[in-house]
Order: sequence, then structure tokens, then C-alpha cells
Amino acid sequence: MERMYLLNKILKPLIVVAFAFLFLPLSAQQTELKQPVSLDMRQQSLSNVFSTITAKTGFRFSYNARLLDAEKKVSIRVKNQPLDKVLAQLLPAEIQYKVIGKYIILSAAKTEEIVENKIPLKPINEIDTLYIQNNFLLNRGMLFNNCHNNITINIEEMNKKLVLLAIGMSAATANMSAQPEEKTGLLHNLVEKVTTITSTITTTEPTVRETKPLQLTFVYPLGTGGVNAFHNEYKFSLNILGGATGKVNGLELGGIINVNKFSVKGVQAAGVINFTGISSNTEYRSNAVQLAGCINFNNKGVSEQFAGCINLSDTSNVQMAGMINVAIKKSNVQLGGIANAAKESNVQMAGIANAGKTTKVQIAGTVNVTSESKCQISGIFNGTGKGGFQLGLINVRDSTDGVSIGLVNIVKKNGLMQGEISTGEIIHLAGSFRSGSKKLYGIITAGYNFSDEFLAFGYGLGTMFTLSNTLGLNIEGVHYNLHDTKFSNKRYQGLAQIRPTLNVALAKHFSIFAGPTLNLSMIDQSDIEFSLPYNSLWSTETNRRELNAWIGFTAGIRL
Repeated sequence: MERMYLLNKILKPLIVVAFAFLFLPLSAQQTELKQPVSLDMRQQSLSNVFSTITAKTGFRFSYNARLLDAEKKVSIRVKNQPLDKVLAQLLPAEIQYKVIGKYIILSAAKTEEIVENKIPLKPINEIDTLYIQNNFLLNRGMLFNNCHNNITINIEEMNKKLVLLAIGMSAATANMSAQPEEKTGLLHNLVEKVTTITSTITTTEPTVRETKPLQLTFVYPLGTGGVNAFHNEYKFSLNILGGATGKVNGLELGGIINVNKFSVKGVQAAGVINFTGISSNTEYRSNAVQLAGCINFNNKGVSEQFAGCINLSDTSNVQMAGMINVAIKKSNVQLGGIANAAKESNVQMAGIANAGKTTKVQIAGTVNVTSESKCQISGIFNGTGKGGFQLGLINVRDSTDGVSIGLVNIVKKNGLMQGEISTGEIIHLAGSFRSGSKKLYGIITAGYNFSDEFLAFGYGLGTMFTLSNTLGLNIEGVHYNLHDTKFSNKRYQGLAQIRPTLNVALAKHFSIFAGPTLNLSMIDQSDIEFSLPYNSLWSTETNRRELNAWIGFTAGIRL
């Protein structure tokens, strides 16, 4: 008998409450959906339209990120129309909605396949970010604490399990001795309370809630602002370990990490990480100096960033990092220990690599790459679409509108790539490779002197003048390092040549050439054997080196 009494006291209220939860909110929601709404918006994004409806009605929107383009432009004009009719006019036919409390959840009109029993949700207002308000133990044993991260949850499972469970537990512990006429009101209030408590999705405010002078946080949300700190603006923010604020307009200091929902204007310093602008609301844009031991992140606005490891910003005046700098739109100056990347940049200097779409100056130890540049200097490779000066071992460009100096210079359109076999009075047999453009090309050459048995390795620059369809004039300057065949030279042995040559094209890729050379040698006879082919025009000796100048010749074929 006592057991039956307990069952009547506990199970009956549970069943009543469960059914009430299913049906009572429906009538209230239907009534709220009948409230009149007036809109006059033309060519506005869906997110802006939803924000306006939120401001007018209090309903917030959430949706599957794969479901709807929040930036799609729409036009709507209604006057004092019920909210449900406004939604019917606004939403595409393939979209349906469901009301949970003060939230309108959008989903596909037909049942969407659920992967691992979870539906990813994202607020349709880009300015909002999903977060779990209270701790919930989800199926499969996952525990989500208070946070402001995008999450993956299953609305139906939450409603069936958590909400009903919470209501049932609350009802079982409620005062069941209430008078019958009081039970309906008690039940309605209970449902409303539990629905609020167990709402598995909420959206943050689209704008700053309050402006306060300061906040102090040990680790979020243990601070003077509590969880509301993430929605408020502060003049001064101090985070002993780590904190999260809506906006800072002044100074923010953090022992480990600073997180800002909207923006920072002023100075932000953290021992490890500064993370600013996680909301997509374009109304708030940062203008800050960020100092971090490891990482600076600024999603929107302008910043000056100084970090031990990585800087990432929408737009930046100056970025200095021990490792990597990234500017999504533009950075005036980037100085990185490893790499820099920016869509548009004035100056990039990196230990290894620079990358950009439009840059003025790139200086890197290894690689520079950009679509358009005025100056590129690197230890190995430069690549650009058009314009500018290039200095590196290998230079690649699309067109001939710039100057490239390197061992190999590749111009994709109307460039020059040419091999050469030649002979002369001092370099008896030589092979050369020319690359670049006609107005300036690089020369790599190697040769051999058969009489004195020494090797010659050289590099030079040249330019070509077209005299007719078959006749051209090349003016070149080449410097050679001379070595004996055992490479046992102890001192520098050099030969410099200036050589104007007349080039005659016999076929498209075959020509012959010949011309005089003006030679200047610097030789230590005790270190290498070197015989002058002709009498010197001028000679002298300094520091045990003989300097001799004479006129010689060169001739050969070009392929």
C-alpha cells in the first residue's frame, strides 16, 4: 500500500508534466507567432533581416550551417503581419522551422540524415555564437562545460531526454499538495522554467550589453563580470590567467590568454595568446596594439602585432613574429623569422619565405612569391607575375616588364633562353647558358684553356639590340674565376671581359656570332700558370699580382 502511494505521488505527476510539456508550450508559441511585425527591407542579407526580426519580436534564429546562405540578399515589405506569415514569405519552400522557447530553429523540410545522431547547428545571425549555458551530460558520455564555442548537438535528443528528465525530477520534488486550481499555473511556470534552464542552445547578444569601467578575472568565468563579461565592454580588463570579454576600449592584460568577442581598441598584452573578434558582427572592428608571448589573432580591423611565434590579422600596420605573420587583407610591414603572407603588403622580410598577391618589397632567405612586385631579393627563388626587380639564384616572372638578375632567369612570355658554344684566345672552349629577357639576361659559363691547362667558371649580364630580322648586337660583361685542374689555388685568380658581338640568325633557334673582347686579368703566377696570348695594352703589379689588359676575340654558335 505504501508503495502504491509513492507511485501515485511520483509517477502521476511525471506523466502529467511530460504531456503538459508537449502541449502547453504549443499554444503559447502559436500565440507569440501571431504578434504583428512590420518590415521594409530591400536587398538586405538574410542575417540582417533575422536581426531586425529579433529586435522587434525577441525571437532568435539558429540553423544548420549547410542549410542556408545567411549572406543571400532578399527584399521583404510587410505591415502588421503575423510573424508566422512573415516567416512563410521570407523562408524558402525547402526550409521549415520549429519554435523552442524564444528560439526559431530552421531545418530542412524533409528529414535530414543525422550523422552519429547529432545535427550541427549554427546561428543564422553571424553575429551570434552558439554555446551551452549549463553543464549537460550528452549521450555517448560527452560533457560540455560553460563555453562559447560552436558545438554539435541533437535538439530532438535533448528535448526527449534532458528536458523531460529535468521536468520530471522538478515535478517529483515540487509541492504536490497544491490545490487543483493551482496546479495548472504551477505546471505552466515549471515548464517555462525548465525549458529556460535546459535550453541546449542559446545565442549571444548581437551587440555589447553594457559598458563598464573595469573587470578582473582569475579564469573565465570566475571574475567580477562572471559569464556576462563575454557580452560587456570594459575600459580596463585584467585577466590573472585567462579571461573573455565582449569588447575592450583601453587596456587589457592577461597572464596567459585574452579572448574578445567583438573588438579591442587600445593595447592588449598576454603571456601566451590574444584572440580578438570571434564574432562575425562587422559593426565592431579592432584598432589595437597586440603583444603576446606566442600568438596574436585579430579577426576584424587594424592592428599592430608583436608575437613570439605567430601573428594573424585581418589588416595590420606592423607585424613582427618569431615565426609567422599572416594578414588576410593587408599589412604594411611584416617581419617574420620564418614566413610572411599577406594579400597586399608594402614590405615583407622573412628568414625563409614571403608570399602575397600584391607586394612592393620582398626580402627572404629562401623564397619570395607574389602576383605583382616592385622588388624581390632572395637567397634562392623569386617568383612574380609582373613588374619589378628580382635578385636571386632562380627568378621566374610572367612578362618582360621587369629586371631579373640570377643564375637562371625564366620569363614565361617573350623571354630569352639560349645556349652557346664559343672559342677565344684565352678561353679556348666554353659553354654558356643565357636566360632572362632581351633587355637584360644572365649568363652562366664554363670553359677550358688547353695550353696552360686551367678551368674558367664565370657569370655575367648582357643585353641584346635587334638590328633587323636576322641581325642583332649583344653587349655582355662576364667575370671568370680561374682554377688549376686540381682546384689547389691558394689565392684568387680572375679574368673580366667586356664583349660586343654581332649575331646573325641562320634559323629560328640557330645563329652564329663573333666580336672583339676587352680583357683584364689579375693573376698570381706562383699560384697558377697563365700565359698572355698577346702583348698587353696596359700592365702593372700590386701585392704580388700581375694586372694585364689586352684586346682579344670570341666567336661561336648560339642555339
